[in-house]
Amino acid sequence: MKKIFYVLAISFFPLIGKAQYCNLHQYATLIYVNSNRETNETRFDTVAVSSVTRKGDNTWVEQSPSNPTAKKQKGFYDGNNTVKYVYQPNGVTNRILIDEKWGVETMRQLKEELDSYQNNATESNQDFNEQLADAERHKGAITIPLKADAVKGEKIPDGEYSLKAGYMKVSFKLSDGEYEGFEKVTVPAGTFDCLKVSYKIKANVLYLPQTQYITQWYAQGIGLVKEEIANKKKELTQTRLLVAADK
Repeated sequence: MKKIFYVLAISFFPLIGKAQYCNLHQYATLIYVNSNRETNETRFDTVAVSSVTRKGDNTWVEQSPSNPTAKKQKGFYDGNNTVKYVYQPNGVTNRILIDEKWGVETMRQLKEELDSYQNNATESNQDFNEQLADAERHKGAITIPLKADAVKGEKIPDGEYSLKAGYMKVSFKLSDGEYEGFEKVTVPAGTFDCLKVSYKIKANVLYLPQTQYITQWYAQGIGLVKEEIANKKKELTQTRLLVAADK
């Protein structure tokens, strides 16, 4: 047992001394309160660190909803609300907003919803899965590098993602991203020193365009602490605040 513990300690030793903008402890939980001004709804979501794995020198972290209510919610770009981070040896934590797995799972979900709405299958699941398996239909990714040495006013790289399967197509574009410096933020879970970022997401899902302006605050060792989402007119529509977290 001591030997196993020693190996694990050695494998994670490089992470010590370089704080990351996510929680690296598997099974740790984070609780958020979400308010939607458009629908006048408020809900609490419990999110668990479902996976922490090492791939080469990087640490991959996934956070998944652990309560049934959260699992039923449809995020704008998070699919089933699974949140992904990649922590690198240089101290940068990459928040992955959209990747290939996100696209495949979202397409399957959209097809299920359409089939249910039309009360019939638009095409066989086998044909649809074969189309999704075509890697050429997946283009790009959208990632936000969270950096402890970010300079206020520094630009966040643009990103694009698109996926097409049969008649179904989705596309996303991140632009106007910027590091807005560091702020002390108070939420129900407490007061945190946070890195603040903002960006614009333009989406086209099944040929229905949508634009959102997103501002987020991330704390070291935890991840997302606060989020504000505004519509195309830059009117605040949604907020997300951390209520409790395992450190």
